[in-house]
Amino acid sequence: MKNRKMYRVPALLLGLCLLLSGCGGGGESGKEATATSMRLRKTEGEVQVNDDQDKSLEAKADLALYSGYGVATEKESYGWVELDSVKLIKMDELSRIGIEKEGGDL
Repeated sequence: MKNRKMYRVPALLLGLCLLLSGCGGGGESGKEATATSMRLRKTEGEVQVNDDQDKSLEAKADLALYSGYGVATEKESYGWVELDSVKLIKMDELSRIGIEKEGGDL
């Protein structure tokens, strides 16, 4: 019985550390995300995409996004943008992003 109690404290501390590490700043929220390539992977609801000439494009899966493009979501709508085929960003409802090229990154 004594051995079990000895492992409780480290196990509880490990669990608490794991829990707190998942409660961070929410990843890229409010920050710039960079990649060499971006694609609109999926949409749900009303999502608008405009090109660098402000021309409206069809918001469809696997749409390549380039410098000057903008993506916006309406109420109860979501968009998922893939960065370099390794990272996925979810746009919440009523969100807007602008894509700009800086050096070799978008």
